[in-house]
Amino acid sequence: MGSKTSKKLVPNRPPPRVPATGPTPTKMVARTRRKMVPPDGGWGWMVVLGSCLSLFFFPAVTVAFGVLFRERLQELGSGATAFTIIANGLSISWSFMALLMAPLCELFGYRRMTIAGGLLAFLTLVLCAFSTSVVAFGLVYSVLGGMACAMSTFSGMVIITRYFDRHKGLTNGIIASAAALGKITMAPVLRVLLDQYGYMWACLLTGALSLHACVSGMLYQPPEWHLIPEKHVTQGGLSRQTSISTMSVTITENGVVEQKDAEALPAPPPRTADDDEGENVIYVMPTTPTTVHPIHKDDEVVLFSRSCEVPPKRDNRSSKVALTDSRLSLFGSMPLLTPVEYKVYDDGDDETQQSSCWGDCLLVKVFSMLNYAMVREPRFHLIAWPNALAIAATINLMYALPGYVASIGYTPYLSAFAISIFSATEAVFRLVFAALSDHSWFPIELAYTAGFTFSALSIAALPLWRCYAWIMGCLVVNGVAMSLTNVLLIHMVAEHLGLQVYAQAVGFFSLINGLVIVVGGSTTGFIRDYTDSYKATFFWIAAVIAVAAGVWISRCCFKTITSKYNKVSNPTQ
Repeated sequence: MGSKTSKKLVPNRPPPRVPATGPTPTKMVARTRRKMVPPDGGWGWMVVLGSCLSLFFFPAVTVAFGVLFRERLQELGSGATAFTIIANGLSISWSFMALLMAPLCELFGYRRMTIAGGLLAFLTLVLCAFSTSVVAFGLVYSVLGGMACAMSTFSGMVIITRYFDRHKGLTNGIIASAAALGKITMAPVLRVLLDQYGYMWACLLTGALSLHACVSGMLYQPPEWHLIPEKHVTQGGLSRQTSISTMSVTITENGVVEQKDAEALPAPPPRTADDDEGENVIYVMPTTPTTVHPIHKDDEVVLFSRSCEVPPKRDNRSSKVALTDSRLSLFGSMPLLTPVEYKVYDDGDDETQQSSCWGDCLLVKVFSMLNYAMVREPRFHLIAWPNALAIAATINLMYALPGYVASIGYTPYLSAFAISIFSATEAVFRLVFAALSDHSWFPIELAYTAGFTFSALSIAALPLWRCYAWIMGCLVVNGVAMSLTNVLLIHMVAEHLGLQVYAQAVGFFSLINGLVIVVGGSTTGFIRDYTDSYKATFFWIAAVIAVAAGVWISRCCFKTITSKYNKVSNPTQ
């Protein structure tokens, strides 16, 4: 206040030059809050590097199943049925763990979960190296391996939305390209390790490669550390604030500060220093249970009661505002027996906030944090199921392709080269389409629909000719098409569901993907055994993707018809 006097007389304020009987009133001035946004760069590029490392090396765990473990399982007496059960068990465990990753990352952080995933992947490969029975191997690889894959890769896929806004498409493409390059590189690397060092040391070295996820986790700093204030609209090179946010403060009977953000108001006219000195001032005075509260509503006095009550239990799920900004200034006015950190506002019902032994269980807390309302949205299923069908079809295509190429007279090296060409095409075009998708002129939904359509057509045309060049051409077209669907998925989620639920959406997508992969893989194997024809198998895979394409083609047709109808019915618009 200085030497100037207050512009208002406060009833409970001691008169001038009269010694106060209690602590000195505390002056609290409202602060202007600015919206914090992702930096779109800076440390975010280090996060992208960490994501690329984790997604590049994680195929070491999955590729190892076909390269390292096939011969080992045959030595342990495993048949084709046990081999399939172990592979599907990994997918189920991975999918279920991915569903829980969003709440777990909120509780423990992206960094801890990723580092734990890298350590668990290393433990999985070590135990597989020393397993002496099919049952022990299956439990270790299916359960621990699936959990490790989900924990080490989930953060890399979702954390980029916390660091990037305008360039989220480009960063997503870079990470997707790194994952595709990992699939190309890891298979020959593991083959070399197996030939040079034998089974046991190859498993140990593969586990060492999976420890790169720990390096990635160290780069995943909390996004809140790097948020920057939103830039204001500038005129003439000077920053101009277009709106301000107001805050209403209410004091409950327990001395709890309840803060509520009001609607944004237009910027007020310029104010002088004297106006700012006298306004927006709150005097906090200590009171006793017998103190008479002010009658007038415009009194600038906030009374805190010294009556001490049992502090409410902390609950991260409820909407609370902690009294941390002013706890040092209010220390003389708050009761000493009540810790300041417990002075939080809880808008929930008292009956629903009662302590329960179930509420302390981590698993119950994680499941209660899942956004089940999102699953009831039709737009969620519009995105989830076509995406799951496309992923299941692509995986089964990679399983059936080597056998088909060998059946028409080509060597196993040519079949492996065909898969490498498909992965290389995905790696290149994921980056290209990701860079294009950040521009406003790029037709995201139309390109997303075209990806499903051309993928179905290329797979259906693949078994029509026995020429190797034709097979390579179909795989290149399919690689371009699947690049569109993989890269543009983040844009579809942002448009139809919102980026704020992207992490939980990826978890639910993974669960649906696992279920569709298990059912689709079993059906594809049954068709192959029943018909003894690769042509029928490829037609079935193409039909699966055609269903996904039909869903989005129907949506595009519906939007076009609706738009034309609105123009005809409302010609003025």
